[in-house]
Amino acid sequence: MSGAWTFFEKLNNNKAICILCKQHLDRKHGSTRGLWIHLRTKHHAEFKRLKPIYNVSSY
Repeated sequence: MSGAWTFFEKLNNNKAICILCKQHLDRKHGSTRGLWIHLRTKHHAEFKRLKPIYNVSSY
């Protein structure tokens, strides 16, 4: 399971909610890529905490 889920709650296969800011996010194809982007751009400190487990070059 992706470390991104530390800060998100799965609503269904295609949607998640950020537990930090309550923003609803679409998850295309069930991917966590958008969750990581949200963390990187909106919650940078939390992203940096998880960054070692996510290969940023995989964008």
